Amino acid sequence: MRKLKPKYVYLLLFIVLPFITVVSYVFYSWNYHLFNPNVYSRSELMEILREKLNDEEVNFSWKNNKDPKLLYSYHKYSDGLMSIGYKPTTEGYYYFRMDFDGNRADWKKARKDLLENISRTENRPISSFKRSKKIGRTPHFNVYKLKKYETFEMLMKDKSVRYLDPVDQN
Repeated sequence: MRKLKPKYVYLLLFIVLPFITVVSYVFYSWNYHLFNPNVYSRSELMEILREKLNDEEVNFSWKNNKDPKLLYSYHKYSDGLMSIGYKPTTEGYYYFRMDFDGNRADWKKARKDLLENISRTENRPISSFKRSKKIGRTPHFNVYKLKKYETFEMLMKDKSVRYLDPVDQN
């Protein structure tokens, strides 16, 4: 067996393999829907969103959309940041109030329970996906790069979730 010359080894290691890696990544990221049946293609996603946003009678809401596949697809193709509004299940319809107190026990419990449910569904610690550190003027927190379709199904059914909004920073 012939030994490879050092210049061919370098060519293989530093040019050919990185090129194959980049091409594979680009193919996978642009064709994610081919590998996951729970994801719409980019063109399908844009068409569905265009239809929903052009319907003048509907006030579009990701949570009330009833299609976790739509939110999951958008999350996968975007930068992966999502804002989740929450409330205690005893609260009923919540609207913005100046007197919001996120330190009340029922609001803290709602936040903690929701984060634990996401953690359990994702099978990851809370610190790996949660992005907001403090309770602000409105009851919400940001999460980053949720991976499982089941998490989106759970969030859309959860009574303590007020809204789910992708935050695309591009």
